[in-house]
Amino acid sequence: MQSDRSIRFFVYGPSGVGKTTLVRMLAGLLRPDFGKITVNDEVWFDSEQQIFLPPQQRSISYVSQEYVLFPHMTVIENIQFSNKLSSQEEILRLLKVLKLSDYKHAKPHLLSGGQRQRVAIIRAIIRNSKLLLLDEPFSGQDDAIKRVLRSEIQRIHEKNNTITVFISHDISEGLLHSDYIVLMETNTFSVVKSQRQIFEGMLPVIAEVIAINDDKSVELCANGNVFSFVTQERLSVGERILIPLQPTQTYVKISNITPSTYESLDS
Repeated sequence: MQSDRSIRFFVYGPSGVGKTTLVRMLAGLLRPDFGKITVNDEVWFDSEQQIFLPPQQRSISYVSQEYVLFPHMTVIENIQFSNKLSSQEEILRLLKVLKLSDYKHAKPHLLSGGQRQRVAIIRAIIRNSKLLLLDEPFSGQDDAIKRVLRSEIQRIHEKNNTITVFISHDISEGLLHSDYIVLMETNTFSVVKSQRQIFEGMLPVIAEVIAINDDKSVELCANGNVFSFVTQERLSVGERILIPLQPTQTYVKISNITPSTYESLDS
């Protein structure tokens, strides 16, 4: 990953496909078997050169699904930990807009899951890191809090010229709040598409065959929506395929997805 400006990647795919594993490798919590990880010309991992920077040597902020707050520290102590140079005024402002001011001296066990998640997010975004990693950061929040979180993450993201990698099961989050989407599926090529390609209808989404009709049309379910397609392909109920966001376009089977396939989609 390399960028001279703030850029946002949205990682999307079904459960168990390896989204969290990808983020943990970027964070240095898992060591890949082979390959190379480079962020803005700085090599964090290179299997051939036997380079592996531990998390503390990488400029990262990471919000995991477990939140990982220190149980013996208060809310504000958790936020200030490893953020010694952060503005106290900015920390108090974030606590206020995220409705945590009354809990700044509380220990994590006194907070709800959603409150603990917000504390973890504040702790992450208050740092001036090169890479911000967010694993399902809005899963425990109501709509009003989500709007505030999106605004604050975007503000910090632009201010610090950060590269953000964001995981969610909600593709609408990715469409609204990312510059590029990474589509992941088991044993298939991961694809990066820009917003321009998305809104031109060039990004496929994962759909499952839920019924096959007598007229050879198939019923597909994607993100809670059902589509009907007429195809000459032999498909089976339960099989997953990729369809473009515009259902009037043709679809391709997942097994046919290769780098060259995506190059042809861009042409």
